[in-house]
Amino acid sequence: FLNDLSIKFFIRDTNFFVERVIMSFLLCAVLRENAVYYIIKITIQLAALSLIFFCVQLINGQFMTYIGTIINLPPRIGNPGYTNIIFFTFDNINHLYQNSGFSWEPGAFGDFLDIGILMHFLINGFKFDKGAWILTAAIITTQSTTTYLCFAVVILLFLRVNGLKLTTLLL
Repeated sequence: FLNDLSIKFFIRDTNFFVERVIMSFLLCAVLRENAVYYIIKITIQLAALSLIFFCVQLINGQFMTYIGTIINLPPRIGNPGYTNIIFFTFDNINHLYQNSGFSWEPGAFGDFLDIGILMHFLINGFKFDKGAWILTAAIITTQSTTTYLCFAVVILLFLRVNGLKLTTLLL
């Protein structure tokens, strides 16, 4: 069976290895201990940018979808109401009032934000600073149930680290 497989499977596997595994290794090898810091910094900056684009989408979503279909980077083929503009996704059919950010849908974007705020808290000693507020605002605008559930776990961890007793929390 393995000897009769088409060469396209080997090419796809090799492509995946080069694109994902080697590039991830090189990123970590080059940045070393600063990798998490830069990932958090980029996540906060993209979350702030997504809040700006989300406000524009709320004001005039049809116009932004039109601009998105003109630019359409990376290219999205299929759903005509779903377009990309490099760092923001516009969707005037399914998620008109939800912040999709740089992801294909609000839930995925929210999961990136939840991981970002957790790493941010781990680095800055569980303090609410400007970056945490930006990530929290972006999480709220996703209006995604899974994002809210993950964020609740992060907030419970934040409260526990900052001295809230578990019995008080349960009460």
